[in-house]
Amino acid sequence: MDNLQVNKLFKFARELTGKTQPEVSASAKITYQSLQQFEKGQASLSKETLKLMAKTLYINPDYIDDTASYPFKSNGRLIKMIVPDGILFDNLEPLYFLSKLNKQLRMITLVAPFPELKRFSNIGLPLIYAILLKDDHNNIFLFRRKKEKDILIRIDSETKEKLREKAKKLGLSLSSYIRMLIIKEL
Repeated sequence: MDNLQVNKLFKFARELTGKTQPEVSASAKITYQSLQQFEKGQASLSKETLKLMAKTLYINPDYIDDTASYPFKSNGRLIKMIVPDGILFDNLEPLYFLSKLNKQLRMITLVAPFPELKRFSNIGLPLIYAILLKDDHNNIFLFRRKKEKDILIRIDSETKEKLREKAKKLGLSLSSYIRMLIIKEL
């Protein structure tokens, strides 16, 4: 467990799986306040408690025992991760995090399957519905929004700067301007 601070790993996994502190703490039969203190680095938990929580969060129990170097283990199940809400998917931290732990990640982007969203293609934004990643350890991660029909928008820096300039001329933030473009297309 030396590679990562265990409290940060558990918080990271809990937030991305969309689980609440009460849900995860219940799986380990501890109070959510104990989990809260642990996630902040203000308390420690026993290895047994961590292993109980690990199952819920797809964390490899062997990682907790220092007998495995990789923190995730899905046992053949899809690891569903939820990306933060908001119109832009600029926070690529989860993808960078996984890329640092693997020699190679296989990635598939899933385009929005909703016919009503095809109209957005003329504003030049990719309509990515979800991202699938397969790591070196045969875990498959699915990154998606919490709401079923939300899309992930990833904008390259050049396009982002152009959109930011247009937004500034209108006195809008970048995300407000993009929302306006999308609503206009509806």
